[in-house]
Parts: sequence; C-alpha cells; structure tokens
Amino acid sequence: SPTSRRVAPSDAARAPNAAKQMSGCCAPKGATRKLSGYDNFLAKGPNSPSVANGVPSVISAMLYFDELPDDASITQLAQEFYSFDALSSRPQSGWWVPQPFNRDHHVHAAQAEGEAGLLAFATQKLCEPLKHTADGAPRWELWVVTNTGAGRQMLFVRVDHCCADGIALVQVLNRIARRADGRPLAPASYTRPPRPKQSAGAACCDALAGLGKNLALPVGGYDAQLAISAPAAARKAGVAYPPGGRRKIVVVPEHSLNLLKRIKNAASAAEGAAVSINDVVFAAAAGAIRRHTHQTAAEAAVDGARVHALVPVAFPRAADAPLTNKWTFVQAAMPVGLRTPAERLSASHAAFAKIKGSLDAPMAALLVAANAKLPQAIGQQVGRDLFSRHSIVFSNVPGPAEPIVIGGKTLVGLQAAYPNLIPQLICVSYNQRMHMNIVVDETIVPQPELLASLYIDELRALAVRFGVDPDDASPAPPRPPPAAATPPSGTTPLLSAQTPPTTSTSPSARRGGGGIAMH
Repeated sequence: SPTSRRVAPSDAARAPNAAKQMSGCCAPKGATRKLSGYDNFLAKGPNSPSVANGVPSVISAMLYFDELPDDASITQLAQEFYSFDALSSRPQSGWWVPQPFNRDHHVHAAQAEGEAGLLAFATQKLCEPLKHTADGAPRWELWVVTNTGAGRQMLFVRVDHCCADGIALVQVLNRIARRADGRPLAPASYTRPPRPKQSAGAACCDALAGLGKNLALPVGGYDAQLAISAPAAARKAGVAYPPGGRRKIVVVPEHSLNLLKRIKNAASAAEGAAVSINDVVFAAAAGAIRRHTHQTAAEAAVDGARVHALVPVAFPRAADAPLTNKWTFVQAAMPVGLRTPAERLSASHAAFAKIKGSLDAPMAALLVAANAKLPQAIGQQVGRDLFSRHSIVFSNVPGPAEPIVIGGKTLVGLQAAYPNLIPQLICVSYNQRMHMNIVVDETIVPQPELLASLYIDELRALAVRFGVDPDDASPAPPRPPPAAATPPSGTTPLLSAQTPPTTSTSPSARRGGGGIAMH
C-alpha cells in the first residue's frame, strides 16, 4: 500500500570495521559505532554556552502537505527513522549507544492558524532545544502541526547536526519516501567527478596553497559592513546569538527550476562557458543582498565591497552509508560589490569554478578533522572567529525532481532551515521548483522580508539580461554546446571561454539540483 514502509538494517551493520569498533576497550556498554571526530565535536556543542545562549545545533525541515498522514503512518515514519543508527542512538563518550524506541520522545503535536502560523511555529522552534535530549533520547523529533486555518499542513522535523549533514538527510528522505506509484526511491548516494590530472609538483603546490588559505580564514580580514551584518564592533568581539537566540525565517517565494535552467543555458551559450544553476542562485543572492543594503542602509559603501560566503561542500559517500557529517566549509567571494547582474554571474561562476578545480575543500577537511581533536573550547573559538569574518552561509541541496509520497500523502513543498551565527541561506530543489529561505537575526537585519522579494527581482533581471522570459516555467530545452562568442566592441564578456567548466556532482544533483551539493 502507499503507506507501507521498508525498514532497512541498522547502519551499524554496514559501518566499516563495525566489529572492530565494537570491541574497543573504551566503548560504552552496547555501543555500535564510533562518531567521527566532527560528529563528536557537534554532539558536544559547536558553540560555547556564552555564545550559544541556549540555541542548539539542530537542522529543521518544514514538510508541507495538503493533508497530513494519519497517526499510524506517523508511527511508521518514526520507526523508520530508527533504521538509522544515528537516529536510534544517543551519543555517549564518542560512541553511538542504541536506545529503545519511544514514540513519545520523538512525536509531538501542535496547532497553528494559516500558513503564517505554520511559519511562526517553525521560527519559534528553530532555536529551542530538542525536548528529550536531556533524557538521553536520540536527537531528533517530529512535530505534527495541524493548520486550523486556510492552507497547507506541516510536518516539522528536527535533527541534531551531530547525526547528519544535508546529504545524509537526503538519505533519510529517500528511505522514508515513495514515488507517486508506491515504488521506493533508490537509496541516496553522492559522488564527485575526478579533478583534472596534475603533476605531483603542481598538486603539492595546490595543496599547500589550499592549506595556507584555510589556515588564514579565522585570523584574516573582516567583510564589509552590510545591512545583513552584525555591527563591526560586535563581529570583532566575536559573533554570538542574542539572548533567546532570536532568528527569523525569511521564505523566498517558490520559483521554477526550469527558469533557473533557462538562465543557465542562455548565459552558457552567450559566452561559451558552462554556467551552473548554483552559479545563478549565488549571483541572484548577491544581487539581493546588494539591493537590500542600498534600500535599508544607504550610507553603507557597497561598490567594490569585500564580501564572502562560507559554502558547505559535501564529500562522496556510498548509497545507504551510515549517517555522518562528511563536509567542510570553503570560502567563496560573493560579488555584492559588482554593479550589474551579468558581472555578478560572471564572478559567481569564476568563484565556484576555482573551488571545484582546487584542493581547497580537501585541505579544509584536514583542518576540520585536526580541529575536532583539540579541546572543545579551542574548536569553538576557531569556529567563532571564522564566522565573524564572513557575511553569510550559502547552502544548496539537490532534492527529488519528481513528486514523492511520505506517510501515504504527497509532499507539496519543503523548506530546510538552520539558525547559524551569521545569516544562513538554504535552497532545496524539489519537483522542478526551488524552495529557499534565509535565516537572519531580526534584531540586526532591517526589513528582512525585503530579501525575499529582492532575490526574485534579481532573478528576473538576470533572465531579461540573457533574453529569457522570466515568466516561462516550461521545461528548458537541452543546453547547446557553448560557442566561443566574441563580444561586441566596447563590451565586457560575461565569462572567459578559458574558465574550467562546472559539472554536476551527484546523482541527486542530476535529479533536480545543480552545482555543488551543500550541507
């Protein structure tokens, strides 16, 4: 039946060297698998109590339906979560220790009125601790939120970041969901294409450059003052959550993935370079931040401003691999200081092409692994210093390209949100639509709702610039091979024909996302 579920074997049974791990002399009784160093760092808290102000490191997902699954299906969903060892265990002394299934520890009910009420509920819960973590329960919960007014219904799922990153949570989604005809989705996996071959000397120089760059990030310069930024004095003192951890989820109107593909294809054909969807979204976000600063902080100097995003980059994993955090941050220059949409798209493409062609991510991962072995307070301070020097976290997670069914009901929309120390943008593609939000500190950012409409304005401007109808959501034709066009005299080419091409990095990306898969 559409509500039937397959419960897979425990992840512990698939973990590498599982038997050897379980025989460790330091393992707590009943432990099944060691946490990675990064998982353990997140489990103990990536922020010190004085910085966190009670805000946990929890990823939240708003799953929207026209009709909620029934209670029996909700119980089955909760039981299927328990087929992952990280979601059926509690972290203890660096190990996952299984716990008996207790529905009351995870499934909760609430009511809200209208779509605005659902968003207000999610915003309130975003910064709250999980209800039963202190009781030793596995670190996730599922809220069944009944909309008593007009609009959609919502399941609100919260998972502690120590259990999984964004790609790992796609693994969870693919296990609990079905296709519209009732067939299961294929287990999620993630791969990356090989880097271009280099000589040993060139690879060594590239690795040293990446290592040096990443070592300098927590002690380098600060980004320019923007309307989304904390005051300069506060950033230099070290960013922190305000008391109560106030955050606001600014939801960008859903928009067509086909429009993004049309812009991508038109820009690629115009200038002979392989622009990605990720490039388009990043450029539009930069334009929205520039417009927002102009409108709400006119005194801020934007032209030529130094602005950087922290971009989570995921690493490969096998289908149905145990849930973990296998990602790292890399720095990407965000072209807020450039004046035109075309210039911003050119710079965005160049920034991500450089990341994909370099060893920045592997070198950053080495430093993250080393940092996780240091005393917790040192790791926390490094993270605080890193965030205070950047303007935003930019995440792009590809999702299913077709409608899916959860608990017997069709998923009609979704949002993923995370209350970071600085503004966090997360976009998730699903069913040929882009679902996006920006989480900001509403005590700092003026008129935060403007960011949503200004992003759409910037996207439309990009479409017009490349001769694309911004209201055409029909499927985009296949991208023609890029032609190395010579720009008219007196114009600046959007992208250099010598820029390395961008390649989709995962089967999930080919199902509906684009560019680099983010956390």
